[in-house]
Amino acid sequence: MAMNMILLLKSFVRALGLKNLLYPVYSHTLLKVYKRRQNRLFNGGNKELLFLVDDVLTRHECVFWLNYGTLLGAYRDHDFITHDNDLDIGMYWKDREGVKEWLADAGLKLLSIITYGNPDAPDSAEYRFEYHGTCIDINFYEVETGVAITYNPLFFSEKDYNVRGASIPVKVERVDSPFTNLKKITFLGRTFYVPENTEEYLIANYGENFMTPISDFNYHDYALNITAYSEEEKSGSFYRYNF
Repeated sequence: MAMNMILLLKSFVRALGLKNLLYPVYSHTLLKVYKRRQNRLFNGGNKELLFLVDDVLTRHECVFWLNYGTLLGAYRDHDFITHDNDLDIGMYWKDREGVKEWLADAGLKLLSIITYGNPDAPDSAEYRFEYHGTCIDINFYEVETGVAITYNPLFFSEKDYNVRGASIPVKVERVDSPFTNLKKITFLGRTFYVPENTEEYLIANYGENFMTPISDFNYHDYALNITAYSEEEKSGSFYRYNF
């Protein structure tokens, strides 16, 4: 139903020729509808998907850790965050080989890949997969002394974002998270890796008040670890595989 409403709204705006004029309201409304839909799907399939990914990567002896909102929920709420929209895990960049194929063989659909730096020899990447409507993001990290480094995209227009099968350039920002090592915790009855310095890691990504839930959280309002790049300094490439 939500998707039908989105398509109807898009058609209405296009028919009236109002897309440019109403774009801020239009895009905000679509985003709210999309997030509500993703939240419903997330709360129905988050545990199943996390356990499936755990089974696949563990079978291939591939280390990953709970990341971003999934880590925050495990640490603060001992559960998933109810207003979240997707799962997040982190992995070492050196361990990326085979991940796409393993997860695809397990039934996950690859939605998109964002690479950072030279497309032919990227510094890092982000994979987004979907399984029965629930999404998981995999951020890859390079670890230097005391710091885990990844990148985030600074997104572009909805028109570009919805192009399938084309490589779209994106601006990027670097995310530096304090990182010492990994440790194991029990979450939902299973053992998962998390950053050993969990609290310090979460403060860098969510601010000093990360233990206080914020339903309309905006990463850029609270994160302490972001460095934005100009296009000349560093850029990325977004490739959409599926909708």
